[in-house]
Formats: sequence, C-alpha cells, structure tokens
Amino acid sequence: MQLIPVGDAEKPRNQFPPVYVGDTLIDADAIAREMQHHPAEEAVEAWHEAAKSLAIREILLQQAARLGLESMADEEDRIAALLERELDVPDLTEQDCERFYRANPGRFCSPTLMAVSHILLAAAPDDVEERLRQEEASRQLLSSLLDGRAQFGALAKQYSACESRHQAGSLGRSAKARPSTSSSARCCHSRKDCIRN
Repeated sequence: MQLIPVGDAEKPRNQFPPVYVGDTLIDADAIAREMQHHPAEEAVEAWHEAAKSLAIREILLQQAARLGLESMADEEDRIAALLERELDVPDLTEQDCERFYRANPGRFCSPTLMAVSHILLAAAPDDVEERLRQEEASRQLLSSLLDGRAQFGALAKQYSACESRHQAGSLGRSAKARPSTSSSARCCHSRKDCIRN
C-alpha cells in the first residue's frame, strides 16, 4: 500500500487550497457554486476554472474600487463601467466581421449530427458457431439492403438483438457514431463501409 502525503493532517482530504487576490480570500463556497458554470471531465479542472473566474472578477472589482466606481451597488454594473472606461474597443466593419468569420469557421458551426441506427446480431465471444452464423446473417442482411429487397427498419425490428429494434434500430442522434467495437457482435449498417467486427 502506498501512502500519499496530504500535508496538514487536520485538513479534510480533497480540500482545495485557499485562493487569494491580494489580501482578499475567495470564499470556497463561492468557488463550489461557480463550478457548475465550468463543466469539465474532472472536478479539479472545474474547480480551477471556477477559481480563476472568481479571481478575475475580484481583480476587476478591486480595480473598479481604485477608480472610484464602488458607488454603484451592483457588482455587474461596476464591472461593466470599468470595462467601458478602460477598454478601447475598435468599431468593426462588416468586412472585419466577414474576415473573422472566414478565418474561424469552426467557431460558428455546430458538430454534424448523425441519425444512427444499427442491427445487433449477438453471439457469445466463446460461441464460434453462433458467431459464424451471425456473420453470415449480417452478409445476407446487407445484401438485401443494398439490392433494395428490404428496408433497414424492418430488418432491425425482425433481427436485432438490441432493444433499439422497437425503434427500427434507431440509436437516436449523435455527434459521433459509436457502433459496438466488440468482436462478439456484428453491426449491419446501410452502407458497406460501416460493417464492423
């Protein structure tokens, strides 16, 4: 067993370090509440982004106070007044916007959505005979689809071992196709290049 040093034993595990802007402590509860606005795969990433966001906010509020803008009751109004006063934002022309759009097309497009459907022909990994039967069945299903003898949805309802058979094999819409990569199943799709082992 490996022991991992945790620093001060009186502190609870997984406690994040305190965050200060100058002498001002950013409240840990405020960081925890802010985390919901910073989705991430790991909690530590969300915590760092939330802490950074609140630190930037505190820096802006402190600068607003130095410039005498603290008379405004609302923090958002103080920050807006500070930014209005301190930032020199150039006026953009239609051509500027077009140039930026052409240079950054990915920022203005959502991912391609695909309607994903499949037919699951299941066989246990150790059942060689059933796997061979299902492989042959997948070839026959594909052949009937390609030559127009059958419709995909009808075949899915009849042959698929997946619960999606009740929706004609539909897995819904997805930004990425994620067919089974298990060697224990064959997916039969309506295109030749979509058959996977």
